[in-house]
Amino acid sequence: MAVYVGSFVGLSSNYDYRLVFVVMAVPQLVKWWSAEVAWIKWSSRIMLGALVFSCWLILMFNHAGGIEIFRAIYWADQFCKWLIFANGFCLLVATLPGWFPWRIFAKEPVPAE
Repeated sequence: MAVYVGSFVGLSSNYDYRLVFVVMAVPQLVKWWSAEVAWIKWSSRIMLGALVFSCWLILMFNHAGGIEIFRAIYWADQFCKWLIFANGFCLLVATLPGWFPWRIFAKEPVPAE
């Protein structure tokens, strides 16, 4: 997750290869699907949905019929990637260790298990 968030901020262009790093976080996102903390539960659900939708949009680029459809697919894909980034950043901050100075989202550490 940290690799995706860091490369999203650090590089100017958005390549689809970054999604490979999010795939490694899917088991943890599935575990958080039923978390007790509501915002963690919904953030993981939104992130998984955006990840699946973005992967399908990558395939749709090859079959876009016209420029209007291509633009719609492009902007939907960008929206999904921004959702993945925003939710990934929030979940990354929530799992910071207790000694980190700016843990702002959770009072108790979220178990990464």
